[in-house]
Amino acid sequence: MHWTAAQPGCLDTERELILIDQTPGEIVFLSAADTDLACVAATWSGRFGNRLRIAHAFPLRQPVAADHYIGNVIRHARLVVARLLGGTAYFAHFIQGLSDLKDEAADRPRLLILSGTDADEEELDALSDFPPTVCKG
Repeated sequence: MHWTAAQPGCLDTERELILIDQTPGEIVFLSAADTDLACVAATWSGRFGNRLRIAHAFPLRQPVAADHYIGNVIRHARLVVARLLGGTAYFAHFIQGLSDLKDEAADRPRLLILSGTDADEEELDALSDFPPTVCKG
């Protein structure tokens, strides 16, 4: 999958910074696909209510936005499910931040990181706290 520039000729570092302003929740679901977000909102909201946080992963490509979200929301969650279409090619800093959190924090969320493609599955499988069979399901 390829993202097209919202502003032709504009590099990611030149795009407007968008910080995801959410309060912490027990369960965080992130995806770069609108259909994923809509499906999770429709099926999980009734079951998990205000314990669930859903956000579009696209802004997390920028390092400042990734650090902000990890520090303010993800660090306080119990479970993070992230489907990062494009994997490390698009979300390198965010993935590194999750890896750092996993290494340094004893009381951290469990991570289920999905690529959406086969390109980065091994690296993202290693970051996940679930067996590869779950990550590929």
